Amino acid sequence: MNIYLRACLPTFFLGLLLFTLNACASQANIDKGVSKEKLCSMAKYGELEASAFNFKNKKTNSFIFHCLMDINIGAPMPTSGKTDTSVSRNDKSIRKMQLAEQLLQAEIDVSTRNKFGDTTLMALIYAFFPDAWQAKMAKKLIAEGTDLSAKNMDGDTALTLATRKNNQEFIDIINTPQ
Repeated sequence: MNIYLRACLPTFFLGLLLFTLNACASQANIDKGVSKEKLCSMAKYGELEASAFNFKNKKTNSFIFHCLMDINIGAPMPTSGKTDTSVSRNDKSIRKMQLAEQLLQAEIDVSTRNKFGDTTLMALIYAFFPDAWQAKMAKKLIAEGTDLSAKNMDGDTALTLATRKNNQEFIDIINTPQ
């Protein structure tokens, strides 16, 4: 075996072990003061386990919901592909969808806005998730009282964004009287 490999291999495995332990500690300590930025990053990249999350704080639930909807180009929508990388990404996308559903069940403030002024519904319109799931979530958000006339920092409403994205299903959901 190459001397370089013999010297580096133990260091590599030690680093991997420390990284794994840190990730486990983060999951175990979500209720013990993990920063909102860390929670957001974990949610955005599908690393936040619902079982480790405290759903009691409506404001935090709303914040995490926005993080879940944040555009993440590196994590495509769930597919039926079975390659090594797509399974991992598929699992993370499914985990994000399940957590979003649990947050909505636990109660979120549908009027909260992200840094661009988008409501939860507006954030959902631009999220990369299967259309049927997004439609189901949109109906729930509207039923919870989302203000359909709310405008983001650019002056756009949810209907404007759905029209711009050419998403007829969202347009129909928004225009259907509740």
